[in-house]
Amino acid sequence: MVFTFNTKNISDPVYHDYVLNTPKNCVTTLVNYYDNPFMSKTIIAEMQSMKEKDYEAFRHIWLGEPFKLSDAVIFKGRVHEECFETPPGVKFYFGLDLGYAKDPCALIRCFVVDNELFIDQEAFGYEIELDELDAWIRNSMPSCIDGTIYVDSARPETISYMQRAQTVNGVYKKGLPAKACRKFPGSIEEQIQFLKSFKRIVVHEKNCPRIADEFRLYSYKTDRITGDVLPVIVDAHQHGIDALRYSLQDYMEARPDFNMYKKAYDMSREMGRKTDPKKQAARNRQNKKNWAI
Repeated sequence: MVFTFNTKNISDPVYHDYVLNTPKNCVTTLVNYYDNPFMSKTIIAEMQSMKEKDYEAFRHIWLGEPFKLSDAVIFKGRVHEECFETPPGVKFYFGLDLGYAKDPCALIRCFVVDNELFIDQEAFGYEIELDELDAWIRNSMPSCIDGTIYVDSARPETISYMQRAQTVNGVYKKGLPAKACRKFPGSIEEQIQFLKSFKRIVVHEKNCPRIADEFRLYSYKTDRITGDVLPVIVDAHQHGIDALRYSLQDYMEARPDFNMYKKAYDMSREMGRKTDPKKQAARNRQNKKNWAI
C-alpha cells in the first residue's frame, strides 16, 4: 500500500495505525521531499523560505507531520470543521483578497446564524490577470453576483475595473458588486477580535479546506529565545482570513455591541484629515473653488 498524505490530526487513521503504531507484520518506509531527485530550484527555494519563516507549517507541509497548535495560533480552539447544509434564506457575506503569483486571490462566502459564523464556500486562484478576474469570480462563486463583494481597498484600480459593465460577444454584462473595505490603523487586530466574539466559527469540512488550514496556521510571532508569544501577527497564511474579515464589514458596523469598529474608522479618518498636510491643502483648494462658485 502507498499512502500520500499530510495528516491534520495525530488521530487520523493512517497516521495513527501505520506511523505511530506500525503493525508487526508491516514494514513501513517514510518517503519525503528529500528523496525526490527531481525537485526544481524554485520548489527548493520555497521550501527553504517556509522553513525559515514558519517552521511549524514547514513540518506539516513538507514533512507530513500533524498540525501542532501552539499558543501562538490566533484562532486556537475557536474553529470547528463540519459538514453542514446551508439553510435557505440566509444572508450571504462575500469577501475578496487580491493576489498574484505566489499570493492567491481568495474569495470567501459566509453567513451567520445565532451568533455562529459559518463559512460554506471558498475559491483560491493563482496568477489571475485583471481581464480574467471577472470570469473567475462569476464561475467560482455565482451567488456573489446577488450580494456585495468587499475587496481589499489597497487596489482601487482593480475594484473600479470590477465594477464596470462589459459587453462580451455582443452580450451585455453588468459589473460586479464590488466595494472597497474600510481600513484604519489597528483594523486587522480589531476585526480579529470581532471574529473571536462569535460563539463558534464553523468551516465546511469538504468545501473549504484552504481556509481551514489557514485557521490552524495563522499566528502571532514568538520570541526565538524565550518562546514568548508576541503581540505581532505573522503576515502569512491569511489570504482567506483576510477575505473573511472584509466580507463582514457591514455586519460588524451593524452590530450595536461592536459599533466601536465604525467609531475607530471615523476617528482614524478625522486624525488623517488633521495630520496629512497634502490632503488638507487639497481640501483647502477645493473649498476655495466651491466658495468661488
